[in-house]
Amino acid sequence: MMHTPALPFLETFAARCGVRWRLRLRWSLACVPPTVTDQQKGARVLPGGRIHFYSTARVAQGRREWAAILRGAREAFGRCIPDPVPVKVSLMIVYPWPKSTRESERMWYVPMTTYPDRDNIEKAIFDVMAGRWGYDLGFFEDDKQVAAGQVSKWRGPEPGVRLSIWEGKVP
Repeated sequence: MMHTPALPFLETFAARCGVRWRLRLRWSLACVPPTVTDQQKGARVLPGGRIHFYSTARVAQGRREWAAILRGAREAFGRCIPDPVPVKVSLMIVYPWPKSTRESERMWYVPMTTYPDRDNIEKAIFDVMAGRWGYDLGFFEDDKQVAAGQVSKWRGPEPGVRLSIWEGKVP
């Protein structure tokens, strides 16, 4: 299983500021991650020119899939990290190779440079982790608490999600 290293300058900066991180969860699940993000919402122009955004059935299904994937991690997590405690999250998402990829290339892990965008995946997952949209996962009270971390997306032979969460202690 591949591990993405933490950003060294971030760790050095946090240590100089006196932040101490305590690992709360290291978890992984072999699965095919959803590709749907909240950026795929529908929009309708209302009278007066206002725009109303709404969730499509596809976006709602994507949220349900992320909630189902993360539910196992939540059971292993323990208590919710209360606001305003800082949180650091490391999330590695490995998508399967497309069927059109040659068999000889499918044995490697390669950074994924296609849809969905990494930042949109991050927003969707953190919203579900914070308990938005009616999913009572509650890893932390609000996604604004995520002060550090990294999210990466890959293509690889072992699709799945790898998640690590740290709770910060500020002096």
